[in-house]
Amino acid sequence: MTAAFKSCVAAVIALLAATGPGLYANAEQQPQAAEAPLPIRTAAVKREEKTERVTAFGTVAADPNSQFVVVSPINGIVRKLDAYSGQVVPAGGVVAVIEPSPVAQAQFAQLEIAVSNAQQQLEHVKRLYAQQLATKDQVASAEKALADANAQLEAQKRLGAGQNEVTLKAPKTGVVTKLTAQIGAEVAAKAVVAEFADRTSLMVQLGIEPSDAADISPGDKVELEQLFVKRPAVPAVISSVGALVDPSTRLLNALVKVTGDAARQFALGETVKATVATKQMEVLTIPRAAVLYDGDQPYVFLIKGGKAHRQNVQLSHTNDETVWVEHGLAEGHRIAISNVIELSDGMSVSERSP
Repeated sequence: MTAAFKSCVAAVIALLAATGPGLYANAEQQPQAAEAPLPIRTAAVKREEKTERVTAFGTVAADPNSQFVVVSPINGIVRKLDAYSGQVVPAGGVVAVIEPSPVAQAQFAQLEIAVSNAQQQLEHVKRLYAQQLATKDQVASAEKALADANAQLEAQKRLGAGQNEVTLKAPKTGVVTKLTAQIGAEVAAKAVVAEFADRTSLMVQLGIEPSDAADISPGDKVELEQLFVKRPAVPAVISSVGALVDPSTRLLNALVKVTGDAARQFALGETVKATVATKQMEVLTIPRAAVLYDGDQPYVFLIKGGKAHRQNVQLSHTNDETVWVEHGLAEGHRIAISNVIELSDGMSVSERSP
């Protein structure tokens, strides 16, 4: 190395020492590496036609128009019961056995005597008529008296009077909702022995929030789900909506009628869940994954020009994957649906659609 070159290098070193840490006076003036955009996936705000739904719970009850009773046709004493509360009794199934009471037996005997007396009276009047000592009207009156006595006797026979016991049977298949008789108890003629509900026609009594009642009308479609049995939901319709708030539940009652085979899968007193489809509407929807919360305030990141912009929104409905938006967005807006937790207002992003 020559002396001239060494002298030049020494001059450069002296110059650098004089200028301090560099050509920039402070760190803020020094160039920094540009931050890489955050890669995200986006989705468009959609306008869709949705059905607004109301959820309620209710209890299965008997349809008042399908209830029936089994009565004792005679005065008697209950000797046997073949039905109990909650039992399903098939059509023709035995409900109870009644033994005619002493009073019923005496009444039947009186009817038999009345028939015998009427028969003798008719024969007597006919003999008098043959001797021209009675008129045709008297004969006709005696014949009518005998016919009336016979009619009463036959009616009692059809009811079981005159027999040692009367077996009461269910006229059709039903579930026993109330058993009013007891073995050994005396029952009067026409007294109810058991009450039944036809299983092919039931009513579900729903409890509806008063705020939801205005949106529910007779004829609205409803799906009924059993809470403890995994079966497909049963489709039905709202029969009526009440206008009286239950003082204990503070809810309005709505009735749903279930008929046919669908009714047979429900048990009286069972609690069911009902989902009522109230009305069709157009709504804006976004993926649930896009929504973040700042306290109670939901917000999303709106993507414009490669930047993420925080946007507060107002939501109305939420399900597993979709959210309905009331305010804050418009159809076609693109929002971030991935890496949303890492975003901040104004951050650069690399957008790609799902």
